Amino acid sequence: MGEPVAGVCPDGSGFIVQQEKDAPCRNPHFVHPTEMPPLRPDLLPKPYMWYVDQEHRNTNNPYYLVQQAQRLRALRAEQAQAALAPKTRTVAGPPSGAGVDGTGVAAPQVHRPDFGFEDSELGDLVKLIALRQNVAPATLAVKDAHGRDEMRIRFAHSDGFEQRILRQLGSDPSQHRVLAFYARAVMDTKFHPNFLVVQDGRTFRPEKSDPDEVGILVGDAGTLDGGLLVLGYVVIPASFHPARPIEIYWNDRSLRTTLRP
Repeated sequence: MGEPVAGVCPDGSGFIVQQEKDAPCRNPHFVHPTEMPPLRPDLLPKPYMWYVDQEHRNTNNPYYLVQQAQRLRALRAEQAQAALAPKTRTVAGPPSGAGVDGTGVAAPQVHRPDFGFEDSELGDLVKLIALRQNVAPATLAVKDAHGRDEMRIRFAHSDGFEQRILRQLGSDPSQHRVLAFYARAVMDTKFHPNFLVVQDGRTFRPEKSDPDEVGILVGDAGTLDGGLLVLGYVVIPASFHPARPIEIYWNDRSLRTTLRP
């Protein structure tokens, strides 16, 4: 039996059949099954690469159902055996030194590395990011549902800043690059460093809770009052080169730029 044939009908529906003659419509466009486009892309509210990344992380993606079912069966088998064992009860307190919130759950410990920046140096970094927009524009203008300016997020690459951050983190400069960013609120809004970087078909999503990948130097993520600013950095693999076109996503919004033209 030959390889399955995939295609898209004029009405935008997709299909996979054993032979081209089995296509369920006239004048279809045939493609390899691995190259099927997103069906009805005009109905997708998110950019395609962002959508692909989200589905890869979506635990409800059918791709993961087999493993989920296996884990569920194993868990039920363990529970059935535990029900036959003698009942014992142990009470454990929170880990030593951990904070506890009102629900009794250990509060997460926030670690923010001290890079030793003076206030004047942080101010200069904000100016550098703004000035770099003249030669390497990388500004994401975020608007609210009424089209009003809500926030501006800007990115820049600086060799000096990159070396300082990597040296303080103890990261290998040959394996990483660093982008500086700031988010300035025009009106009251919310900001979390939910970034995704795309270049040449490769994607990388920095973990916002890991200071080795995302860090905030000024301000705090969360609710951001109008006029306030969050200044930080993003560490990405060295294979993402700032001299080539790169896409940066924040949530479902994106920009395309060359950070070092």
